[in-house]
Amino acid sequence: MMDTGIPRALADVQVEAIWEGTTNVLSLDVLRALGKSSVALNYFIKAVQERIDIPLEELNNLKDLKKAIGLTDYGLGQISAFFTELKGYKGEDLRDVMEERARKLSLTLARVYSASLLIDHARYTKQDIDIYVANYWCTMDPISYLPSPGSMVPSTTHSVRTLERILALGKIPAKL
Repeated sequence: MMDTGIPRALADVQVEAIWEGTTNVLSLDVLRALGKSSVALNYFIKAVQERIDIPLEELNNLKDLKKAIGLTDYGLGQISAFFTELKGYKGEDLRDVMEERARKLSLTLARVYSASLLIDHARYTKQDIDIYVANYWCTMDPISYLPSPGSMVPSTTHSVRTLERILALGKIPAKL
């Protein structure tokens, strides 16, 4: 039985569940912290923006960084749009959307911040390998895991809760 690898696979499955749970809890904490006060989010946006706002004359010498800068700026826009769109939700709907998107937000925050650090480093070293690494980081996976603005639709959980409310009321409300 030990030669089959099944015991190892079973052990990995148990650890994976713990890891996933921890990641989700941390993601929810990040979202709650950013949602309570705009100070942290504004600081994050400012820190990233300062790293990717490169004067045009300097950018002409670093043409290869343009794609990485554009993708990082796109990710930053996705983060801003996410929080703007969250303002339209209330109560259980807000909680559902926050819980559903917390992990994607955390991944996007990490990728955007890491990209800004790599761009900043490449900007100062001007070495081909650093520029390559910054570009590779920004293109190897999506820079943003968040949905496009305007496309945030509540999850199946939200739909089930809405259906439960309709059934409890006994009538269909004018606006779901």
